[in-house]
Amino acid sequence: MLHLRIETFYVFAKILLDNTGQAIEQFHGQGRAASLERHSKVKKNLEFYAEQKQLELPPDLLRLVAEVDEEIVRYRDRFVTHEGSPRTIHGTLWSPDSGRPRSPSAVSTLGIAIRSP
Repeated sequence: MLHLRIETFYVFAKILLDNTGQAIEQFHGQGRAASLERHSKVKKNLEFYAEQKQLELPPDLLRLVAEVDEEIVRYRDRFVTHEGSPRTIHGTLWSPDSGRPRSPSAVSTLGIAIRSP
C-alpha cells in the first residue's frame, strides 16, 4: 500500500508541475514560441518566456526547476508511468537515516536487470 501511495504522489506531483506552467501562462499570457503548457516546456522555455514578458525571475528559480525535474519528473517517467517490463518487481525501502521512503531499484524477476534511479 505504501508503494502505491508513493507512485500516486509522483503522478500527482507531475500534474501539479504541469498546472503551474499553465497558470503562469494564464496569468501573464502566452509567449511567442515559448509555451509553458508542460513542465518540460517550463524547463526549456522559462528564461525566454520571462524575457518576452519582462518578468524578473528569482535567482534560484531555474536551478529549482531543474532540481524538481530530476527528483520528481525523471523518477515518475522512469519508474512509475513508463516502466515497460511486465517482469519488473518494485519494492519500497525506508531508513530512518534517509528520512523518506524510496524505491531504490527495479529488479527483473529473471534477475537480469537491476536499475537504480
